[in-house]
Amino acid sequence: MTNYNSVFFCVSVFFFVSLYPYKLKNRKKWMILENTLPSILV
Repeated sequence: MTNYNSVFFCVSVFFFVSLYPYKLKNRKKWMILENTLPSILV
């Protein structure tokens, strides 16, 4: 489970970094994404 968590963390960080410029352009879409992501994780 520890390996899975670390891999998932790396993927999420990479995802965030790659989408960060996109975030600035589409604030509303990103707000929706940010609201749905925690619910998926939990």
